[in-house]
This record gives sequence, C-alpha cells and structure tokens, in this order.
Amino acid sequence: MSTPIVSGGGGSITVDVAADAYISDAGPTTNFGSSPTLRTDASPVIQSYLRFIVPPLSANVVSAQLRVYANTGVSTGYSVSGTTGSWTETGLTFSNAPIFGSRVGTSGPITAFTCTTIDVTSLVKGSGHSNFVITTTSNTATSLLSQEGAAGQRPQLIVNMGTHTGNQTPQTTPTPI
Repeated sequence: MSTPIVSGGGGSITVDVAADAYISDAGPTTNFGSSPTLRTDASPVIQSYLRFIVPPLSANVVSAQLRVYANTGVSTGYSVSGTTGSWTETGLTFSNAPIFGSRVGTSGPITAFTCTTIDVTSLVKGSGHSNFVITTTSNTATSLLSQEGAAGQRPQLIVNMGTHTGNQTPQTTPTPI
C-alpha cells in the first residue's frame, strides 16, 4: 500500500487495493479471488468487489476517486456502489456476496487498455475500510485488472485531502453555561 501523506492540511494519497474478487451467477459457489482480472457482465450476472484500507489521514477527505485499468472496451461501461466489508477475497461467491447500495457513479464508455476513474467521494469519509462493487447493465463482458495483475495497473483509490469540511460532519463541543 502506498501512503505518501502530505502534511500541512492537504495533499493526496494513493491506496492500493487490499482485496478484490469477482462473482458470477453461472458459478454461484465458485470463488474468483485469485484471478488476475475483475469482470462485469449483465448476462450471466458478474460483479466485482474491491476493498481498500485507507490509512490515518492528515486532513479531511475532500474527494476520492476509484481508478481501475480496463483490459477491454465497452460502450456501456460500469457502475460503482458501496457495500459492507463482510466478505473475504478467498471466500466471496455469488451465493454469499453482501448486498450493495445505490450507485454512486458510472464510468461511461470504456476504451480498452486505459484507466477508468469514478468519483467515490460519498463512500470515503476518512480512514478505515472502503468497499465497492462494480456492476454493469451491459450484456458485453468487461475485463478489468485485479490486484493480481501487472504492477502499475492494479486498482487504486486516490484520496484528496484538504481543510474543506463540506462533506464532513461538524464536531461540536458543549459550551459550559
């Protein structure tokens, strides 16, 4: 995991994926956690799960982007949602996959052999685990690189920090009377 934290109330860090796997309704009890690729497809239903462990931060999260390298191109692209951390890379299957929340972003059309980036700021509030699910409505399979793939093209979470607190819950201290 790369964590170049910049002091002074701002900066950014790049966090490498800690766990990832895809699931398929065509193999409901099969685990694909050691695959060098992540996949999405609408038929059969194939979804990819990713987990990032964000280290302690030097400032508030201003924005966060999920960056994933695409092996294949597709006109529909993919969507990202948040999910719980109740899964493991070596144990995740279609039959035991946690449900996921509302879509927070879409990639738009994907060009093969390029990085795609989606804003996931609403799902990254600070340090700790951030879990994502990649899905698609396309019947054309999409192949993305997993953490077992080539270095430099593995999934990453880019967290930008600053003193902006618009997305943070304000902390209040009671004033004695």
